Amino acid sequence: MLLPGVASLLAAAVMTAGLFPPAVSQGCPGCSAFSSADLPAGTFWASPDTWAALWMIALLVATAALSLAGIAARLVATVSALASLAAVGLALFDGAVMFPGTLPAELVPGVPVYYVLGPGYYLFLLGGVVAVGAATAMLLLSGNPADGERRGLTTRPRIVAGVGWLCLASLAVASVGALLPFAVLNCGFGCPPIAVTHAAFSGPIVGGAAGWVVLVALLAAAMATLVRLAGRRRPLSSCIALLLALLAAVLVSFESLNGGRGVLGWPFTIPIAPEWGYYVMQTGTALAVVASFVLVAADPPSLGLHPRGGFRTQEATHLA
Repeated sequence: MLLPGVASLLAAAVMTAGLFPPAVSQGCPGCSAFSSADLPAGTFWASPDTWAALWMIALLVATAALSLAGIAARLVATVSALASLAAVGLALFDGAVMFPGTLPAELVPGVPVYYVLGPGYYLFLLGGVVAVGAATAMLLLSGNPADGERRGLTTRPRIVAGVGWLCLASLAVASVGALLPFAVLNCGFGCPPIAVTHAAFSGPIVGGAAGWVVLVALLAAAMATLVRLAGRRRPLSSCIALLLALLAAVLVSFESLNGGRGVLGWPFTIPIAPEWGYYVMQTGTALAVVASFVLVAADPPSLGLHPRGGFRTQEATHLA
């Protein structure tokens, strides 16, 4: 599936390019070009949904690479379709709530609250639409008997081992990030004068209860990956590592939105900004999820689809 895979890579590249140009700016219909140039603007990169966009781009790149290699065609096409549809949905949702979601809330006084979508938004939306078309083509071609039998990564043990070690290294990086400063207060014009003795101004994610759950999930995922690298129960180990890495990634994203209470221990919502620990953990968990997904594609679960329809167990596969 050469063309769908290339199209999916192109879509991921277009979506990545859409993260950095202005996606929204404050409009002023009656202003001159000189005065409107100083109005505030925002990018997708500054949006609270940046982590979700990066997740979708990473999945599109991974599924495109697997599609080009002819690996796990149906599984790859399904994941690509879900990621591309989620990208289009995210673009449409953010387009409706650009203010105050992405556009800074401190607008220029005296100018009506009116915003204009910029090139960054349209690039991201275009990439999502192209990804949907590529995923649709993948789904159509994955069920074509002329494509032959599904190729597996089991014939490439060195590649599988490399992906496994990449997953293990990513989990280790994310675990180190759990000990680095995760969030810091960002009160703007000053923090409230209320003294909260048990609260902190900055701290690691393990400062909250969810942080220890994240760390345990990362360590458990690393153990499952080690079992997979040792050749023991490979499908089960890969699935466990994928689920635990996903759990850790979701909790990291949740704590980034609730860091004032969950991480720093404030009894009320207070503005925060991410620190290095957040970026290290987001990068580590994202790479671990993608690598774990590749391992699952290399060794599908023991219960799979029979070519003529229905299910058959792994024992039946060996007997066949």
